[in-house]
Amino acid sequence: MEQQHRADGDGPQPLDVGAERGLGARGRDGPRRGHDVVDLLPPVRCRHVLPFPALPPPGRRPDPLRRYGAARRRAPGRGPGHPGGRIPVAVRQRAATHRGESGSPGGVTAPAAAATTCLSAPSVGCVRLLFVCTGNLCRSPLAERLATAWAAEALAGSPEAAEVSVASAGLDAVEGRDMDPEAAAALTALGGDPAGFRSRVLTAELAAEADLVLTMTRDQRRSVLEVNPRGLRRTFTLLEATDLLNRADLGGVFLSPVRTRAVDLALRLDAARAGRASGSGDDIADPIGRRPEVHAATARTIEVALRPLADVLFTSVRTHLPALVPA
Repeated sequence: MEQQHRADGDGPQPLDVGAERGLGARGRDGPRRGHDVVDLLPPVRCRHVLPFPALPPPGRRPDPLRRYGAARRRAPGRGPGHPGGRIPVAVRQRAATHRGESGSPGGVTAPAAAATTCLSAPSVGCVRLLFVCTGNLCRSPLAERLATAWAAEALAGSPEAAEVSVASAGLDAVEGRDMDPEAAAALTALGGDPAGFRSRVLTAELAAEADLVLTMTRDQRRSVLEVNPRGLRRTFTLLEATDLLNRADLGGVFLSPVRTRAVDLALRLDAARAGRASGSGDDIADPIGRRPEVHAATARTIEVALRPLADVLFTSVRTHLPALVPA
């Protein structure tokens, strides 16, 4: 073909698709003999060659986490299916498989071993509840330990028990302090265990990672939102959340997995906020430095308010499945 180009003209000729397919050749002066019929057709000239991009080598395939991060930057904001802005478990698993971090041959992710107790070692698949007060010495640790005890009792013997993480923090806390003695006594009287508790300060990371944040007063709720403005739809006072529970549409809530139920419940509570005024009745006063009777009354208020929320959050989905199966 190169010889024909040299014979017919001084320079290279455009590619003749018909000639390449054996349908005849065409020079600059018209059709050649032996190809009269085919060569009467106008030539198809390919002036631009766009080669297919070469695939990257196996070690340089795109990273799923990097792609996800780029998508998050292009479309910022929180979605109901993706609370807290955290990278979904599936994306993390694909990234680990891509990088060969699983330890299995070929980088295939092996099945997870027995789940660790999320109450002590939170993982990506856990539901995270966060209680907030001022010093993290009386109200929020009492709520934390009651919720922990109820979750362990309700989900005993179920793998769902490993899907619950309960924590507390204080807006003006001192790190590493024990519970207030009077608050600890009130907690023990209600069946909770104050052993091993250590206070900690609320951080933006704690607030952002929580699926449901329950404060003791409206001022604390406002302060949490200053730390994490995106948490508006999942931040309530404890008494506010209890009242909204009576107004919210809870249809089908018990059929959602325990690990996602706090996200589901928060959205339902937020939807029920419309038309409800928040007032002083949503606050639980700080009992620190008060008489034991005041601590006991505060503990009782927290218990009564928290119990219906715990019944929704910690009821196993297995108890509702038989009702869906015909006899």
